Amino acid sequence: MTEKLYYKKWRDRNVELGISKGTNVKTVKSLLGHSTAVTTMSIYAHEIQSAEAAASAAVAAMLDNELNKRKSE
Repeated sequence: MTEKLYYKKWRDRNVELGISKGTNVKTVKSLLGHSTAVTTMSIYAHEIQSAEAAASAAVAAMLDNELNKRKSE
């Protein structure tokens, strides 16, 4: 693997981890040196969508747990 390709994979993986952990897109944009958040969002759209889906699933699970608690009371 060439050094340039290794760096790109490392950079992409770090961005993906940051986005999946909830790092704001504007922060990611700044770290990457992109001129706009739109650039970052278009390049990493797949990861942003995955993070949004995970967040939605977490909220749904939390609401389900709360409903189940109230039903059992």
